[in-house]
Amino acid sequence: MLLVPPFDEWVSRIGDDDRVGTAHQPGFFNAGVALKFQLLDALPRGAKTRIFIDTDRAVVALKVPRGGGPPERMALLESDAILRDLLAPPDAAVRDFFDRLEGALARSGIPGAAGCIPRVREFGAILRRRGGGLLKDALAGAFLEYAGLPGDYVHLSNLLRGEPYRAFVLRIFDDDARFRDIFNTALGEFREEFRFRWRRYPFPPLGEGELPFWVVRGGRRERCFKGAADPSSDDIIPRAVTLTLFLRLHLLDFFIHGVGGANYEWIGDRLIERFFLERPPPYAAASRTRLLDGSPERDLPFFYFDRGSLRPEVERPGPEER
Repeated sequence: MLLVPPFDEWVSRIGDDDRVGTAHQPGFFNAGVALKFQLLDALPRGAKTRIFIDTDRAVVALKVPRGGGPPERMALLESDAILRDLLAPPDAAVRDFFDRLEGALARSGIPGAAGCIPRVREFGAILRRRGGGLLKDALAGAFLEYAGLPGDYVHLSNLLRGEPYRAFVLRIFDDDARFRDIFNTALGEFREEFRFRWRRYPFPPLGEGELPFWVVRGGRRERCFKGAADPSSDDIIPRAVTLTLFLRLHLLDFFIHGVGGANYEWIGDRLIERFFLERPPPYAAASRTRLLDGSPERDLPFFYFDRGSLRPEVERPGPEER
C-alpha cells in the first residue's frame, strides 16, 4: 500500500470543517480504487464527499489474467456514449456476464483465481440487486456496499449544474488564450522535468482555440473549441485536468488522488498559481498498486508534492526508469 504523505500527516492538515473528498469513475470493485474511499471514511475529521464521475465514456470492463498468455478482456458495456444517462443492462445480461467471468477465472490457470470466484458472485449479486435504473447508480452503490462503506455519494454531473462550475468555465472561456499558453507551457515543463517523450502523456497540448473541456453532442464527447460551444450549457463537461482543478479550487479543501491523477497535479498546481493566482490546496495520493511500470527499483511514483501540497522527499527516477 502506498500513502504519500503518511496518513498521520493527512490528519494533521485537515480541520473539523474542512471539505475532504475523492473521486473515481463508477465501475467494478477494484481494491486500489477502493483504498481512496476507505481512507476517506477513516479520517477522524472533515466533511467527506464521495464523488463518482459519470461524464466519461461508458466502459464497464475488466481483464482476467491468463497463465502463459495475455489477459482476457471482458466487458459488460462498452460505448462511446457518456455514462450520465445510460440505463443499467437487463438482469439477464448482467447474470450472463458474471457467469462468463466465473468461467474465465476458472480456466485462467493463475494460482488463487478460483478463490476469487465467490467474491465475483457476491459482487454480481449486489450489482443485480441494485439494477433496474441508471447504470451509474447501480455501479456506485454496488462498489460502496461491497467495500463496506457508507452509501452516500454524489455524481459529478450534479456538481456541474451549480453556479461555481458556471463561473469556473466562464473564467477559462473569457481568458482562453492566456489559459492555453499557461497550460501548454506547464505541460512542456512537466515533460522536460521528467523526460517524457509521449505526446499524449499525461494529456495532449491544447490546439488553436481549444479549451480543456468536452462538449456533449448526441450523448458523446467531442473536443471543445471557443466559438463552437456555449459556455453556459450543461453539455460543457471537464476533462481530467479541469475536473480536479474545479474540485480543488471550489469544492474541496483536501483531495485524495490515486497515483495516476497525482502525477498530473504537478501541472495542476502550476495552473492554480499562474492562471487562477491562488495557492494550491493540499492533496495526497493512495494506491494498492505501488509501481507504475513494474520497475523493481522504483519505490514511489514520480510525482512531487510542492508548494501548497504536502511534500515528501522523493528522489527523481534515474534515466533508465524514465
